[in-house]
Amino acid sequence: MTKPRQRSQGLPPRHRVLLGFCAVAVLLAPLALPSAEPLYLLIRLDYALLASLILTTAAGLADLKAHSRQPIASALLLEIAAIAVAWLARVYATVNILVTAPYNFYLGGFTLDTRTTPILYAATMLSSLLVALTTALHHLAGAPLTLATSPSVQEFYRSLASLAGAPLNHTVLVAFLLGLAVRLAPELVWGSRLVGWDTVSYAAHLRDFAAQPSLFGTYYWMGGSRNVPPLLDWVLYPAALLAEPTQSSRPTRP
Repeated sequence: MTKPRQRSQGLPPRHRVLLGFCAVAVLLAPLALPSAEPLYLLIRLDYALLASLILTTAAGLADLKAHSRQPIASALLLEIAAIAVAWLARVYATVNILVTAPYNFYLGGFTLDTRTTPILYAATMLSSLLVALTTALHHLAGAPLTLATSPSVQEFYRSLASLAGAPLNHTVLVAFLLGLAVRLAPELVWGSRLVGWDTVSYAAHLRDFAAQPSLFGTYYWMGGSRNVPPLLDWVLYPAALLAEPTQSSRPTRP
């Protein structure tokens, strides 16, 4: 008598398999498309690596959720290891760019270092293949291959959640701190240099405002004299004085 298949949870099995193999196909796409300039190939490759990382993570996590009652000492370890390797490779590439070439710290620039790009590509390809093949095998077999008796994935996750209870209980704070850290990274890299397209205009206007504060004054802004909303100036005015305390004694721009 054949053993009935365990009913999966979450994303349907065929969709998980599709996500896994899409992650592999995305990595092969830049190599299949001809490019006259190697620079454009490297930029496209960075986009493909990020897309493959997202698809691989989604497929792997969906498969882990579907088989969360299965022992962790099973073929699920391959998926966990694959996702970890993919993210470690991305973190390695990010740290390498921050240290060696911070001016390439943008999406499309993480693969411009030809020394680390083969490592990043090989790790991401290996991870996507492992996740795609394991999800396909789980779909065909109905359940992961068990290697030894061990706690389930669900029990293991609960143990980790209890160890990291404080951050998980303050998800809003954690999300804010993660976003702040990501936005703070370019500021730390470039230091006193201005970062962003509009930052230069804001800084120039605040210098004028600090030299001659006014509630409804007219200032040079974006190529001409304009009446800037007062809240914008007065909210940033204290920070401008802290950055340049002597700015209030300078003459305003004609």
